[in-house]
Amino acid sequence: MNSNHLSFIKENTKNGLHIPPTALIVSGIDGTPLEYRALPGAIVAFKSQMTAMELIDTIHALNRCASALFADLADTIGYCDDCDEQCGLTEENNFGYVFLPDELREQAGIPADAKVTAIPDQDTGAVTVMQADYEHDLTDVPPTLMEVFKCRGVCLETLECLLMDEEIVYGNA
Repeated sequence: MNSNHLSFIKENTKNGLHIPPTALIVSGIDGTPLEYRALPGAIVAFKSQMTAMELIDTIHALNRCASALFADLADTIGYCDDCDEQCGLTEENNFGYVFLPDELREQAGIPADAKVTAIPDQDTGAVTVMQADYEHDLTDVPPTLMEVFKCRGVCLETLECLLMDEEIVYGNA
């Protein structure tokens, strides 16, 4: 991430997470009551009472942090130049995904939230639809983030592979 903030790596133990005093001092929240929000994949701590300017500064800092995380992910994925036509991942073709009506899913024993895949047989012209062996794909990316990925030229095909493979893309692996 960028140099506008310090990053601390701290092990989460059975006793919980201890925030080092240095982190509290650097952030300017030492000695004040804190509020924290548990988010998917993150915990955010901030002053429980703030002036309008302090709140604006906090919002701005969180936005910079989110932007830096996005930039890290985009750099990991890589960029492309109009690769929509090369990789075939476009909104017009639903990114190549198969959508199966609930009635057919139920008949096939495929859970409603499971991804499905289609395997064509060129000899017979038949298509076999079955539960996919992955949990995440581009359909799981919130639309607002998908728009940012597309506008910034991030390679959707690589993102798709990283989502399906569930590879570690941030931090020490």
